[in-house]
Amino acid sequence: MRNELRGAECAGIDINRGNENTIQGNEVKEVSWGININRGNENTIQGNEVKNSKYDGIQIYKGNKNTVEGNEVRENKQDGIFINIGNENTIEGNKVKENGNGIFINIGNENTVEGNEIRDSKKNGIVISGFLEPMDGWTMTPKGNENKILRNEIRENKEYGIYIREGNENTVEGNEVRENDMGISINEGNENKIHWNEVRENGEDGIYIYKGNENKIFGNGVRGNKWKGIYIDKGNENTVEGNEVRENKEGINIREGNENTVEGNEVRENKTYGIFVNEERGVFMNENKVSMNKRGVLVEESARVYFTGDITGNKGDG
Repeated sequence: MRNELRGAECAGIDINRGNENTIQGNEVKEVSWGININRGNENTIQGNEVKNSKYDGIQIYKGNKNTVEGNEVRENKQDGIFINIGNENTIEGNKVKENGNGIFINIGNENTVEGNEIRDSKKNGIVISGFLEPMDGWTMTPKGNENKILRNEIRENKEYGIYIREGNENTVEGNEVRENDMGISINEGNENKIHWNEVRENGEDGIYIYKGNENKIFGNGVRGNKWKGIYIDKGNENTVEGNEVRENKEGINIREGNENTVEGNEVRENKTYGIFVNEERGVFMNENKVSMNKRGVLVEESARVYFTGDITGNKGDG
């Protein structure tokens, strides 16, 4: 039986402190919140259509091991799917379109976001935030760690495709991240893995890490982004390895950090530099193939830069 719920100045479906419930096959429209679970665990939200909510489409507050699967969530004014303080939840196989943010996890560990289609968000596609604004009475330690973002299609969102803020040891793997304003970004996160993603045709940088340490960017296809393909700003001991970085404005840019490694990448056909290193201390550039860029490799105001590899067919300086 399919229920239609619409027009209420509250949640269309609201579960308070309930566990192991199933919400399936409902149509929820034009309410304040579409589906809301407050302090509930091991619930299933499956096969619902949730649209035109005043706030969030699906919201889980302080819930663990819930499953949000196979829903169509669209045109909600805030977040399509919002988990606010929750661990080990699964968000899988949903179509999330034309919301404020697509999927937002705020303060959560070991959640999985897999196989979703997320597009046309007014803000970001997927956000993982371990950041907590200081508030009187809060004693919680901010965390956004060990989450997995796997095999999602993330396209045409107005801000970031994937944005991780103050999260550590997260895995971003096998996603298609295209035609967003920014592709994948990590802000003050450490030991994250960005592996085997296709990051293409974004309006600014393809992959951007700011003030992050010991992150690994491996095996990605980074192509046709309007600014930098891969950009690490003020980060230490990061590894950029085995990526194909081509047809961006600039290939790989590393600046103001220490002991970063750029190894085994194919960097070609970028409009300015293949690899640009600025104000670095200790950079290891090993076995990269840098070819057919306007310029090959440029190093400025840096010390202890070690280079091996091929620089061929670039139009300007080596």
